[in-house]
Parts: sequence; C-alpha cells; structure tokens
Amino acid sequence: GMSSAAIGMTGATYFIGFILGCYAIPLLIRQVGHIRVFAFCVAVLIVCILSIARWPQIWFWLGLRAVTGAAMAGLYMIFESWLNEQAPPSQRGSVLSFYGFVCIAALVLGQMLLFDAPLLSGASLVALIFAASVAPVVLTTSKAPSIPESVHPDFRFTYRASQVGLLSAAASGVVMGLLWSNGAVYASLHFDDPDAGARFIFWMLVGGLICQVPVGRLSDRLDRRWVLLALSLIGFFASGYWLLRGEPAQLPLLWVGAILGATAMPMYSLAIAHANDNADGRFLQIAGAMLVANGLGSAFGPGLYALLNSLGMHEALFIIVA
Repeated sequence: GMSSAAIGMTGATYFIGFILGCYAIPLLIRQVGHIRVFAFCVAVLIVCILSIARWPQIWFWLGLRAVTGAAMAGLYMIFESWLNEQAPPSQRGSVLSFYGFVCIAALVLGQMLLFDAPLLSGASLVALIFAASVAPVVLTTSKAPSIPESVHPDFRFTYRASQVGLLSAAASGVVMGLLWSNGAVYASLHFDDPDAGARFIFWMLVGGLICQVPVGRLSDRLDRRWVLLALSLIGFFASGYWLLRGEPAQLPLLWVGAILGATAMPMYSLAIAHANDNADGRFLQIAGAMLVANGLGSAFGPGLYALLNSLGMHEALFIIVA
C-alpha cells in the first residue's frame, strides 16, 4: 500500500547506509577482527529483516533499510578483503569472478524463493538464510585476514593502485543501479506489458551468469585494462543499437539486457582484481573505497535518470548506460 516514491526512497536509504557502513564497519574490524564483525553484521540484519515484517510503517522502514545497507556493506568488505588477501595475483580475476558468479546465482535463487511470499513468511525465510550463513564462517579453518592498522577507505591510495579500477567500479555501479531500479519499469512501460520487465531482468542476470567466470579467467591471461575496455565498448554498442533501432521489438531489448548484464556485472569483479594487484597488503582499505565508488555510482545513475526523464528525455536510461 505504499507509493512508488516511498518504495524508491527505501532503496535510496539503503545505499546511504551502505556508503556510511564502508566507513563505520572497518573501525569494528580493527577492534575485534573479521569473523566477529561478520557475526555482528548478520545479527543486525536478522533483527532488521524481522522488524521490517513486524512494523510495516514507511518511516520505520527507511531507518531499517539504512541500517541494513550498512550491515551488508560490512559483509561485502569482509568477503572481498578476505578473498583478495588469499588469492594469488595470477588467479585473482578467476577467484573474484567466481565470487561474482555466486552472488548473481544467489540473486536469481532469492527471487525464486520469495515469489509471491507474504511479508512475514518471506522475512522469516530471509532471516533463516542469514542465520545459516554464520555457521561456515565462524567455524572456518582457513586463515582469517590480518587486521590492518589503517582501516578507512583510502581513495587516494586506491586511485594510485588502479585509476581504471576505481572508475570502472563507479561505472559498473551507475549501469547496474540504473538497470536494477529502472530497467524493469522501462521495459514494462515501453511494451505495455508487465511481464516484459521481469523478462528483461531475467535475461540481464543470465548474461551476467554466463560471462562472469570466462571473463575473469581471460583477465588473468591478458592485461585486465584491455578486458575492461572491451566490456565497455560492447556495452556501448549494445546500448547504441537499441537507441538507433527504428521499430522497437521486445526480443532485441532482451538481447540488449543480456549483453549489458554480461558486460557490467563482470566489470566490478575485474575492477577490484586490478586494484588489488597493486594493493601492497591494504586490502580492506581498497575494498572499502571500491564499495563506496560502486555505491555512489548506484545512487547517482537512478538520480540522473529521474532528472533527465522529467525533462522529457524518455530514452535517458540507455543514453546514460552508453
């Protein structure tokens, strides 16, 4: 029963919390270590998810979504710094691409699990999944990441380590933030078919799933910057094809969605791999900076689209992506 604007605001507060979490969570990691902070973040997420189901009021939800964003940022930082510290440079692209593959597969599975689920039972299922995730982490026998002295996201160091990596992380955020928030709506309105939006997101995820691991392996054999350039050019031409097409049909849009998923999703994995090739042991600081860049891009894209769309640029979505 909430308005579209209110629902959109819950997404905005999530990304605000996500960015703030990139600064707050590392301080906890320095105090008590990665595994304890992982357990803490999961506990916070379970409380937030169950509270959302118990008290469905918009102002309460806005606050809870911000806290959820901060806790999720903590989980991503722990995953990515842990993986980057353990992965040898010659295999880092493959490892991080497989990590991206698992994330996308989980996104697809999550949509299937929660299909048409009532609010309370859906939230309970999410809480159960979060609770189950604690067990393998707290009982792991693999070496935990070393606790760094300096923990704040360091944009200057990250930019020196990989200018193209930091910018690619932001660009991936712009594209994926746009497609997640507005892609389904664009497709549904364009063809006056509610199912067109679901198909668009589905094919976008399929494209990302198929290309994530092969692209990562390719980046271990070639200069990662050339692979990032190739992904950017393919995404640019796919968007341009849709913009220049005369009579729009649904199947070409689904192909474009698959191509954009195949290019934008692996881009983030390759960006953090390239930055961490030159990390000099400062994996947590780089993970924080890359996540902030990606989060800022994810918030900027939909905001710019809303502005351009209000000015009458109805194809602004694919213009921004291109």
